[in-house]
Amino acid sequence: MQENSPKKITIPDSVKTIERHAFSYCTSLEEVIIPEGVETIGRGAFGGCESLRQIDVDINNGEYKSKDGNLYSKDGKVLIRYAQGKLEESFKILPCVETIGEDAFMDCESLKRVTIPGSVKRIESGAFRGCNLLRIVYYGGTQEQWGKKAFAHSINLRDARKYFYSETRPEESGDYWHFGKDGKTPVIW
Repeated sequence: MQENSPKKITIPDSVKTIERHAFSYCTSLEEVIIPEGVETIGRGAFGGCESLRQIDVDINNGEYKSKDGNLYSKDGKVLIRYAQGKLEESFKILPCVETIGEDAFMDCESLKRVTIPGSVKRIESGAFRGCNLLRIVYYGGTQEQWGKKAFAHSINLRDARKYFYSETRPEESGDYWHFGKDGKTPVIW
């Protein structure tokens, strides 16, 4: 829609609110810098920004922060937006995250695998909408815990194969994983 959008946008310090869909479909946008004063970011503000690889938030911002180029609530409990244009095929959600926000991963076309920590209590509507290559979910809890979560039957994750965390090799058969020798990479038992 907005093919001629700039590659980098620095939001002015005077801006308090980034309106809903403010930069939607700015297809050339690769980086956004959010200043200290931004207090509200509307839903879908960066939706459809297929080249967006970096969201940076001023460290003094009281509402938001960025980690590895992605947008989180200041306390890190809500993953608001994964930068859609990232080329990585897998992503490990931070262990402090409790909510994966609405449309957080929407249209992330490179994403094939995601690791969801056991701390996640909620996956909001459309969080993984349009992630057509997403095939594997590594969940940091047990199969029983997954089944008790409100998102266990999320249409967004329905077709993805789920693996459940186990520190030791399970005696029963099933889909289980653990961290590899590096302590970071999921390995299937």
